[in-house]
Amino acid sequence: MGASVGVVVGTTLFDVLETYLVVLQTHEGAYWFAGYVFPLIMGLSFAWRLHGKYWLGFAWLGFGVYLIALLLSWVNDLSIDSASMSANIFLVLVCFSLLLTVQASVLFCKRISIHKSDP
Repeated sequence: MGASVGVVVGTTLFDVLETYLVVLQTHEGAYWFAGYVFPLIMGLSFAWRLHGKYWLGFAWLGFGVYLIALLLSWVNDLSIDSASMSANIFLVLVCFSLLLTVQASVLFCKRISIHKSDP
């Protein structure tokens, strides 16, 4: 199961992030660094108080949101009309997917550090 997730994300990640960057740069009032820094900081702050055992749930949720964003990018040509509602939804989905990925990564590191500290 993990290998199939890796294949899906590995083969489509660069296309989704390239579309995300193009839509983010052409979207009025959106700053490109906010599209990457905001999910990073929010993912770190949300993971700060959670226990490491929840990492897998956030990872699957992030993958599910990523799949919805991927399907939306395949259905619509977002790079042409960045002011449409689907472009706004795509921006939110990719940002949320990045947030959940960062959060799952931090929680996984917390989980590993807890297991290594136990005798």
